[in-house]
Amino acid sequence: MMVLLVLAMFMGCAHRQAMPLAQDEPPLDLVLVPGCPTDPSGTISPCQWFRAMWATMLYENGVSSYFVTAGGAAYTPHLEAISIKAAMVVLGVPEEIIYTETQSLHTDENVAFSLVMMDELSLSSFGIASQGFHARMGCRLARSWGRQCVVLVAPEKQVHTALGQRFRRRWKKILIPEVLNWIPIEQQELARDGHARPASWWLYATRVLVGPFDKDVLPQPPQPEPTLQADP
Repeated sequence: MMVLLVLAMFMGCAHRQAMPLAQDEPPLDLVLVPGCPTDPSGTISPCQWFRAMWATMLYENGVSSYFVTAGGAAYTPHLEAISIKAAMVVLGVPEEIIYTETQSLHTDENVAFSLVMMDELSLSSFGIASQGFHARMGCRLARSWGRQCVVLVAPEKQVHTALGQRFRRRWKKILIPEVLNWIPIEQQELARDGHARPASWWLYATRVLVGPFDKDVLPQPPQPEPTLQADP
């Protein structure tokens, strides 16, 4: 019952019509493109190409000044953030406007650690670009930490059509390097947190239902984002 209630709350969350912007509507400062696993072979996965294409469409329509691609080497030895950024660059987004957040292992960390980066960059307005439920869930999490968040839901058919018209043939031509000394995600969690992580659905439900009423601060990454000095 609890899960159904949370799902209903997520799905009922309104979202902004992302394309094109109204003439008097300023672009967002930063749009998060959440991670999903790179293919084990080191090639960019279909999920990553999809999210990169949607972010590219947002860029082309002036929706955001900067983007942050998020995700560590959670399920394969390849940084998800680097994979999605590489796809966005191939699709035409300038590399200098794409930041990367490379330490998160889950969606809630994608959001939290990207918000930390946004604060460090002195940016304010924030959106999340992904598939419908995923984008809504991410913004619900951001709001549970007291942050404003614009839901940018990808129109599935249009994104797939745009992707097919452009760079589908290049999917297998980009190889993402492996991180050194990679270990599976469960071992990463134990090494980082000292304990196993509870099920994500439980954490997300707790965050959304309890977060707006408690005093928890925004979760911090294990260390300052190592790519920040190298990024724009």
